Amino acid sequence: MDPTAEEEFTPKLHANQSTQDPNWVEPRNAYEPPRSKTGAKRLGVKFKHFDKNKNLVFELRAERDVPESFKEEFKFNTIAYDEDFCGDIILDVKNDFKIKGGMKVSMKCDEFGRWETGTGYDRRDHRKRRTSYSRELYLLSDDQNRTFRQGETVVLPFKFGGIIDAPSFYYRSPDGKDTCYVKWEFRVHLDLDHGSKLKNAFGRDVDFKCDCNHVGKYLSVSDPVNTHLGVPTDKNISMSIPSFMCCCSSGDLEGRVWLERDHFSIEDDVKKNKALRSALKMQLKNSSKKKEIQNARYEIRRSISIGSHCLSDRVVSGGYFPQSNLTPKMTNFENFNFQVSLNEHGLGLATQATSPHTNYGRLEWKLVIIFKVSYAADPKIVFPITLCPRFIA
Repeated sequence: MDPTAEEEFTPKLHANQSTQDPNWVEPRNAYEPPRSKTGAKRLGVKFKHFDKNKNLVFELRAERDVPESFKEEFKFNTIAYDEDFCGDIILDVKNDFKIKGGMKVSMKCDEFGRWETGTGYDRRDHRKRRTSYSRELYLLSDDQNRTFRQGETVVLPFKFGGIIDAPSFYYRSPDGKDTCYVKWEFRVHLDLDHGSKLKNAFGRDVDFKCDCNHVGKYLSVSDPVNTHLGVPTDKNISMSIPSFMCCCSSGDLEGRVWLERDHFSIEDDVKKNKALRSALKMQLKNSSKKKEIQNARYEIRRSISIGSHCLSDRVVSGGYFPQSNLTPKMTNFENFNFQVSLNEHGLGLATQATSPHTNYGRLEWKLVIIFKVSYAADPKIVFPITLCPRFIA
């Protein structure tokens, strides 16, 4: 193998490629309230509402039950697949006020993609959007025109169930023309009676919202459905390599490839061990009479798509396998043992879970093994890679 080949192969993401949502809305005034009556752990956020004269009218608190296993870095707005988002909206009245309508509490998932094609007169702007999860609860709807008195405390329970497996992510291309995201939002809207148009006694309507971080689906290692997690992925190779400028075959690349791991945990592998590594074994032969397989390399790729349109397919890590050339007339299988790993820059991006294929907006990871030949298109084999929040018992 040419010693300069590895230096020339420098896969990297553009430095200004963004994975941070510039419009992200953090939950306000987070706090940890006492446990619920059932003994469940709780997290909450506060919102204070003032009238036109800057007098405190009431304090609105949203509290939710969370599992005991909730880590310290998890917040009120952290959600996961198949976990209920439930709790109470609490109105702590400081001064009398009146409502005109009721209260609407909602949770929704917005999947959005935008991209541009062409230039000048041929320039086109493309957009795709789908709301794949949307739930609304109408509270206080029977108490329209109700007046709340100072010192009154109103507790309104809410529950959002059936949360789908649609992990959050945000992508913006280096030139700023392409955007794709899966975004979750929790919102509370309280319709106030403004009183006199001149006095505007109780201020504007309350519109409290925050974006939620959907971390994805936890994988249970004890679930019989996941017995494959500890078993290497095994793929066969049988590729005819055509001669240059000829439709006939000059030989066949045959064999098998074993990948030790194709499922990784963001919690354990990325954050704790700071490494995504897997052993790779190949058993190959080259039946070509004259041409050699020069070398083999790997690429770890991250792709972003919305619907059937791919906005980005980038290499985040890669490398060459040493001494991986296959000489002509290799009729017996030869064994190779290698390691594949995600580099430090790629780990910085590996904090978002793999999206299921059913999602409209998707973030996916894959390992691509590429065999270099000088006389045809390079044969390759692809292994899907799954990143989950963490493994559980």
